[in-house]
Amino acid sequence: MVLGDYSFVPANPTELLDYDNAEMVLIGVHDNIVKEFGDVGEQIEKAEKKDVKSVNRDSIFKELHLSKAQFPIEPLSGRWK
Repeated sequence: MVLGDYSFVPANPTELLDYDNAEMVLIGVHDNIVKEFGDVGEQIEKAEKKDVKSVNRDSIFKELHLSKAQFPIEPLSGRWK
């Protein structure tokens, strides 16, 4: 797959993750994504607000093609090392 001059692109549509050797990078931020990333942070914040309205547990399982019976939702337990 050719990404032009980009090394990274948003995984939208999610089918981009179907390619061999595709990787997902999760970027953690502190309290203010707009302060840390500027215009890109604003775009992310707007997209998140839009997505939150349509996301629920059923839609997540459907999008990931998973069964709630096979992968029950339960809180994490234990300690991180």
